[in-house]
Amino acid sequence: MPNPITAVQDQYLAFARQGQETATAMVGAWTRTVQQTALKTPVAAGQAAANTVIDQLSDFAHTMIDMQRNLSKQLVSQSLAVAEDVAQQATTAATETTEKISRAAHRGGRSTSA
Repeated sequence: MPNPITAVQDQYLAFARQGQETATAMVGAWTRTVQQTALKTPVAAGQAAANTVIDQLSDFAHTMIDMQRNLSKQLVSQSLAVAEDVAQQATTAATETTEKISRAAHRGGRSTSA
């Protein structure tokens, strides 16, 4: 029978690895967006140029908020899944331990009454 503690640790490590990969992807996307925005920033002065910069920065902010929302949802979803697995494994381990203790106590009771 697999060790429930090891299984929980493995799940936690997998969850942490996936979180790191997601964070790395988010930083990469952020970097690309900053680079693209910097390249598109007009050099000429004036109202049209200022409006373009404002639009680009606003678009960038929206992109970052969307990425943060998606990351948060993913982390919550994964955290809940891990918590459910841990609770199930703890329940199973407790049930198995209770059954073993009960069987041992029953066997012990028979041997002392004989």
